[in-house]
Amino acid sequence: MKTVKVTEMLTKEEALHVKGLRALQTNRTRTLLFPIHFSVWTVEAKNILRQNRTHKVIVGLDLIKGKYSFAESIPDSSDEVVHPLRVVNSQIPIDTKKDAVKEHIRNYFIHYKKVWSPPVIELEKEEVIYMPYTVFSGSGHSKQKAEKNFLLEHHTRNLDALSNHPHLERFFLKGSEIG
Repeated sequence: MKTVKVTEMLTKEEALHVKGLRALQTNRTRTLLFPIHFSVWTVEAKNILRQNRTHKVIVGLDLIKGKYSFAESIPDSSDEVVHPLRVVNSQIPIDTKKDAVKEHIRNYFIHYKKVWSPPVIELEKEEVIYMPYTVFSGSGHSKQKAEKNFLLEHHTRNLDALSNHPHLERFFLKGSEIG
């Protein structure tokens, strides 16, 4: 067994109340945990009035695709003991992306915040949190004959076709190495 930080997972009853899932004729196949690296950065720079300002910036880095974006907050998580086969290993080394994230923050402050001086950026805190995704397979609506796979994102309660997420699809359907 493996202990990891996991965001809240929906129960089976909660999942069935997700918009769109009730109307579909599906069976739950499996839930996997995908890694997201959250980092908190402190940015110091002078504004247009030449006043020193300190900002806190949170960036989320998808450790499967290697893409990153700003986040409003680090999601609530708790330590849970899970089976190692439910945890997807990171495909991207964190250290290779830290410089790219720092440069992204620097460009944001220079080009969008219009700071007067080059920003001083320091890493304050970082942690990897695992986000649960569940795949449901079935015929979809009763009039459809072909079987489809649907992906449920627990943290957003969003239901979408698994084929729209090829970077996740390979872990659910093609038996890629996990754990």
